[in-house]
Amino acid sequence: MDRSRRAYAPLAATALLMVLVAGTAASQSAPGSRVLATGSHTVRLGVAPIMVMAVSGNPMPLLLDRNMVAGRTTVSDESTFYNLTSNVDNVLIEVSLDRPMPRGTRLSVSLASTLGRSSGWVNVTRGGREVAAVTGMSRGLENGQTISFKLEVGPQVKELDFEDRLLTITLTDPVSRQSHTAYQSVQFGVMSAL
Repeated sequence: MDRSRRAYAPLAATALLMVLVAGTAASQSAPGSRVLATGSHTVRLGVAPIMVMAVSGNPMPLLLDRNMVAGRTTVSDESTFYNLTSNVDNVLIEVSLDRPMPRGTRLSVSLASTLGRSSGWVNVTRGGREVAAVTGMSRGLENGQTISFKLEVGPQVKELDFEDRLLTITLTDPVSRQSHTAYQSVQFGVMSAL
């Protein structure tokens, strides 16, 4: 056997051992160095509730003229509309007047809806009390939905000077309790028979 080969074999084994020891030492963190931990993290992203309503158009004055139709007790209007945008479910629309209607009169409001359940004609005569007009609305867009007004006058009311009331329309998210409010003025009166 060649002696030169025998001399190189221990040197090669020693070199390999040094590489293995150096590699192991390098894989361990040195004092003061940063170690990146592995693992999983949950990131939750939230979207704030959005509920916006815009009311357009104005109801014609609800004027009951007892000279035009004998015995007529009701006048209505459907020339007001609303647009609504919402990204939450079960939105509620409530309506209320700023103050009560005159004795012997009744004002009712109806809001159409494709996203929720309209309550039909709701009585807002008492004023200051919110009444549910639409319930259970799903998220989405309402465009050009009608707001209808109806004035009913009892036979005891012969004449009523022109008055107005402010209708408050409130959208409410039942979970976050956030709300958005829109307003609409309503004018009315009764002209007596000659």
